[in-house]
Amino acid sequence: MIRLARTLIGAVVLVGIVVSVSGSALAATTVGEPAPDFTLHDVDGNEVALSNYGGKTVVLEWFNSECPFVKKHYRTGHMQKLQAQAKEDGVVWLTIDSTHPGHKSFVPAEQRHALLADFKMASSSYLADETGTVGR
Repeated sequence: MIRLARTLIGAVVLVGIVVSVSGSALAATTVGEPAPDFTLHDVDGNEVALSNYGGKTVVLEWFNSECPFVKKHYRTGHMQKLQAQAKEDGVVWLTIDSTHPGHKSFVPAEQRHALLADFKMASSSYLADETGTVGR
């Protein structure tokens, strides 16, 4: 009986922690509401802030050059078609690379123009999020 009571109390505490953590994460962003502002650097070193695009529809694409899904969609041309169509429709498409500098797929700043050419990106901007703060 005591064992069952401890198990139930433990389960209730665990559920409370999960709900609390999930609730605070969900409170930070809500579907249909503006995303929190951020500022990152593009391939030319210019600062790009999300708030620069107020009133516009913005697509945030997270990108990693070694991700098999990213490779597939770029290799087939599907992603570039989506990017081009979005731009044609007045949508801003921001490609964000949150790869940590210590990771094997990290692309140094001096190689990013070549990366854009290799992947034939048609996004509005390619932004580096080396600390991963925007992706969190």
